[in-house]
Amino acid sequence: MKKTVCIYNVGVGNTELLATKIAYWQKRGIKVKIVCPTAIVPQFKKLTKDITFITIPFCRIAKNKFILIGELLKRSLITVFFIPPIIKKTDVIYSISSVLDALLIPFLIKFFNRRIIWVAVFDNEVSMRRSGNFLIRLLAYLFYQLSCLLLRKADKIFVISEELKSALIKKGIKKERIVLTGNAVDAVKIKKAISIKEHWCDGLFLGRIDEAKGVFDLVKICQSVTKKYSDFTLWIAGSGDQSTEHKLVEKIKRAKLSKNIKLLGYVAGFKKFRLLANTNLFLFPSRRESFGVALLEAVCSGVKAVAYDLPAYKDIYRHNELITVSLGDISGFSKAVINLLDKKDFKNTNGLRLLNSPKYRYSRISQLELNSFIKR
Repeated sequence: MKKTVCIYNVGVGNTELLATKIAYWQKRGIKVKIVCPTAIVPQFKKLTKDITFITIPFCRIAKNKFILIGELLKRSLITVFFIPPIIKKTDVIYSISSVLDALLIPFLIKFFNRRIIWVAVFDNEVSMRRSGNFLIRLLAYLFYQLSCLLLRKADKIFVISEELKSALIKKGIKKERIVLTGNAVDAVKIKKAISIKEHWCDGLFLGRIDEAKGVFDLVKICQSVTKKYSDFTLWIAGSGDQSTEHKLVEKIKRAKLSKNIKLLGYVAGFKKFRLLANTNLFLFPSRRESFGVALLEAVCSGVKAVAYDLPAYKDIYRHNELITVSLGDISGFSKAVINLLDKKDFKNTNGLRLLNSPKYRYSRISQLELNSFIKR
């Protein structure tokens, strides 16, 4: 009997990654339906086919993190009315992340219907030590603790690092329920982008526009670099809540760097890989990461990358594929960038070797996850 997987995507999620997994599963006889906001259905339809959509109406764009929290919880409440079609002919419910809004309805479904297999992706810890608004950090931390309690009901939890696996075990979740999948890059698209390499910008950041990702540090780093290289160009690709994006624009203006820093907004598809291939350097001053997919994509594109020294990187970059400086050391980060510009040392030969590693293949991850719900 063919199994049906219902992907619970009350937020936005990585549509490209999900589409890749879906295509892999469909080739192996899995039927797929997705619970998601109406607005993102066109994105999935461009990337996938033969999917049933259960759409969440009345979704709006969040202007700040407070509104975002309320918006996501509102979507969860609306989804309560869609529980019957979610359950109907569903064998597996798949939570795309372990934030509270991605777990609430799947938890309730599992609680009242033990027949359904519930699996969830756990890709990030939440700490009170993060930067940003105290109340936001407190709410995020409390929601995280509640999420960990709900996860105890999940049949399988997919983690992307040993660090996260250990964190779950410390929370009392049995290790036999945890599957270490890691993360992946699209080698085919990266190789294609590299083959048509040009020069677009001197430096690039790709990721969420958020204080924790170091986007405000980027402004300070660029200030230091432009003292020696006045024509240095830094492109920032990504999106965030309107409040953070506005704050970033204001900081760029006050630093008089509007000619040096270009904000591209959210970039996806092949254009993302062309950006990665066509920059000289990748700047990634994120202050907390469980993995850092964008960083791995840049390194695998053969681009020299500079980042803060985080624990998550130690198991990934073992052969000098990444240049790191102490966490929060903006001066050291700037000097590392200037040093590379001085030497015109941009090619990351060691990084290119990671591109061919089977460890970072989508097919491997998709199969690992598939095994967790077809062998039960």
